[in-house]
Amino acid sequence: MRTRSISSLTTLTLTLLPGLRPALARFRFAESSHVRLVSRGRGAPSCPLCGQFTPPRSRSRDFVSTIAGQFPAVVLTLAACLLSAKEARAADTERSSGWQTATTITMAAGVGTSLLMPRVFYSDPETTVGWKARWHVSVFAPVLANVSLTMANEFALKDQLKSFRPGCDNTNQGSGRCRDYGSLSSFAFLSLSTFGQTGVTFVVDTIKWSGGRVNVGSLLGNIALPLVLSGLTVGGRAAGNWETGQQVVLSSLAGFGTGVITGLVYSVLQRPECGYTGAMICW
Repeated sequence: MRTRSISSLTTLTLTLLPGLRPALARFRFAESSHVRLVSRGRGAPSCPLCGQFTPPRSRSRDFVSTIAGQFPAVVLTLAACLLSAKEARAADTERSSGWQTATTITMAAGVGTSLLMPRVFYSDPETTVGWKARWHVSVFAPVLANVSLTMANEFALKDQLKSFRPGCDNTNQGSGRCRDYGSLSSFAFLSLSTFGQTGVTFVVDTIKWSGGRVNVGSLLGNIALPLVLSGLTVGGRAAGNWETGQQVVLSSLAGFGTGVITGLVYSVLQRPECGYTGAMICW
């Protein structure tokens, strides 16, 4: 029974620790030899050659010393693995401050464009025929609606969704670069809601208020420029590792849908003309 136990233990150790194979082989040979000698001579050597064998105790010491010699290497290997994992986690949570600044500028520029861009339309026959441009104070209504929803997302909805930023999870959330959540991305949401608002305004002004006539200036100001700014914002958030690609796409779709609704309500209910006064600014 003892011989089988020792043999099983030795086989298991050989499987788990290949580097100890020579020492274990010597240990097994000495142990089996000792058992045979004890069974023949009841503990005493029965032949003059038996004294040439090293007692199994010294083999045991050799085995233990071999393990002790391997222990520092194992500890160092584990420490290296832990250190590399820690460094990998730190790299995953690296955020680009440059992209943070750039996306802040492009997002603000998009909102500013929606406020400053006039309603361009082809004047109806009751007034002077031709293209007109009118600035409406009422444009603050859809813009403030988009901004308010963005603030609600930033300070309330994110904590409910609990969608981690890149490199964050339950083990490091709330510390370092994982102090808040990533989705919905407020930057992507506001940028795309602005583009949705200005885009729908252009479509309504073209179809409903201009008889299908397209104004190139309005096309550039309401479609091309907001599209470029929102594209830079969305791409910058992902490139700067502030949000994941999935978070950016989801936030963009939600923002664009919101902007389409606010822009449609505004452009349909608010005529681009200021009435018969001919004023450039409509209150």
